[in-house]
Amino acid sequence: MAEIRLLTIVCDPILTETSGHIHDRLHQYWGHKFPRGGLDPAAASFASTLYLASRQHMHFVHRTMEMHEAWPYFKDGTQIDEQAFLSQDFAERTATALAHGMGDIDRILVEHDVYRKAREGEINEVWLWGCYEAFGWPESLMVGESPFFLNGPSLKVTGVPNFAVMGGDYMTTQSDFLHMFGHRVECAVYHHLYGDQGGNVFGNVFTPRVPPQDAWDQYRLSRGYLAGADPN
Repeated sequence: MAEIRLLTIVCDPILTETSGHIHDRLHQYWGHKFPRGGLDPAAASFASTLYLASRQHMHFVHRTMEMHEAWPYFKDGTQIDEQAFLSQDFAERTATALAHGMGDIDRILVEHDVYRKAREGEINEVWLWGCYEAFGWPESLMVGESPFFLNGPSLKVTGVPNFAVMGGDYMTTQSDFLHMFGHRVECAVYHHLYGDQGGNVFGNVFTPRVPPQDAWDQYRLSRGYLAGADPN
């Protein structure tokens, strides 16, 4: 049994006068029922779901939560612009994140002192809650001394034990979270069996070769996937 010490960081920016919704939070602007004090009830619910889905392997022994009230940054150093963000539709927001190199998760982790907390054993799992795709966050990634592909680009940080980061949305449901967790497990199993073989790791994990060249290809094909198909 793995004892999980979870930190949930809720990225819920406070809006300014540029949006006409001064002092509202982003979740309020969209009309989502999101607790003002954070995500504790939802985090408890999702933790229970993963405990059962992992056959009691992931045991959440401690949960903490912190609020992140500023607009996050992209990897190129650009901070998300409130007015532009609110005027875009979903496709435009995700395209903007891609154009700027995706979200700067390292910056958020540094601002919340996550690396020290991980080194000292305070936490070993992080959930980022916000608009994960529009903020440029993957469903999950691994951070630490020797990270590997976990359905998102790994983030190497010297002297920090490996831990997983999962991205979430204000509207994420139990089934959404299990979907994300399933891909995380697939990537972990692939790494355990085959290691990092270089090249297109995403393609290696999710897109089987036809005809199959190893047991993993056979597994993916048995699930009904065809080469080049959408893995989701």
